[in-house]
Amino acid sequence: MEDELMNDELPSPPSGGATGTAMAIDDQVDASIFDGVPKMGDAMPIGTYAFRLDKFTEEWTVKDYKTGRELAPEEQQPYFALQWKCQQEPHVGRIIFENVPWVKSADAKAAMDPQNPRRAEAKTLINNRLPRAKEIMEAASFQPTGNFGFKQFLGSNPELKLQLKIKEAMQKGPDGKLRGTGEWRNEVQKHLSLHRPA
Repeated sequence: MEDELMNDELPSPPSGGATGTAMAIDDQVDASIFDGVPKMGDAMPIGTYAFRLDKFTEEWTVKDYKTGRELAPEEQQPYFALQWKCQQEPHVGRIIFENVPWVKSADAKAAMDPQNPRRAEAKTLINNRLPRAKEIMEAASFQPTGNFGFKQFLGSNPELKLQLKIKEAMQKGPDGKLRGTGEWRNEVQKHLSLHRPA
């Protein structure tokens, strides 16, 4: 049996060629427009700036960052990769990335269950992994109550101030040791309320 799609008639091509015309780009600008434009990869100056959460993704640690060893599935932990966008002149639109550790639901449940033999271990894990998330919520004036979804909070695009520091990027050398690359990047030092003076 022949393929019916192969026997269908194709419509005729439009006559007269393309009807749209490309707009010419006016490239004439005052050279001073580049005065405030950062160089590619430049870090923002140390300071405190207003930011809005632009987007986030859900990730899992798959390697031990110190040794590079692949983690077994039971050792892996979740985190949220955040992308903050600056709302303050002269840095409007600049992007800062930040990872926010989270915990598996099994660990959260174990920490709440007094009968669970893993309760102490799970509580220690939570106390080590969730302070950054708590600080972000407090800075955004969000008070979690009952069962809530952290993803739902992040989806509200919270606004707050980020206190930034500058840190040299590190890379593993041929010997496996971390070394500075000579590139300087921003790192979030603290999350503060928009209503708090810088």
